[in-house]
Amino acid sequence: MSHAARQFVTVAGSVVLAGTVWACGSDDRTRTEPTASGVASPSESASAEPASEWKTAELEGTQFKVPLGWGLSLEDGVTQVMAAPKDDQGNEPGFGLFDAGSTLALSTDELATESRNNVIGDYSKIERLQDEKFGGTTFFHIRGTGENRTYDLYGALVGDIQVTVSWSFGVEMASRQQIDAWINQVMPTFRFEG
Repeated sequence: MSHAARQFVTVAGSVVLAGTVWACGSDDRTRTEPTASGVASPSESASAEPASEWKTAELEGTQFKVPLGWGLSLEDGVTQVMAAPKDDQGNEPGFGLFDAGSTLALSTDELATESRNNVIGDYSKIERLQDEKFGGTTFFHIRGTGENRTYDLYGALVGDIQVTVSWSFGVEMASRQQIDAWINQVMPTFRFEG
């Protein structure tokens, strides 16, 4: 399967999986504090854990670390699912789909344009935000806002490898501040071990 087709399947899968509650284990060493709405939010104890003890999601020599309380699974043998901690009722507020593979894109801008054109879902607004650097690599950031789900897509070129993470969260499950805090726990851990 070509990487473009795999990316299409990954984005489509995030829409399908959006309503799914993942059966991922948790580790009691990472605590989440319920908010007024009962939704778990990132706690200080998760950020206090040394990232070296976190779980590793790895594809094509690229990797991210996720806190111990997060779920981590391999979907269809090609996509790592990084699930945010569950709330008090066992519901998962959202997840990131990490994919990596070869690409024909020649620049991060070309990859961002291609990725933006392939976004699937009912998003009232899709915009490209300012690029960010993680692990010394420049990532584009595309954000979409929908009626039920949020969508944040980060992508980068590492040599001839395309790395993408598409984050999706339920709008009734987490605030924008909580979503950004979860994403910002994982994205800065990016490494290329090539």
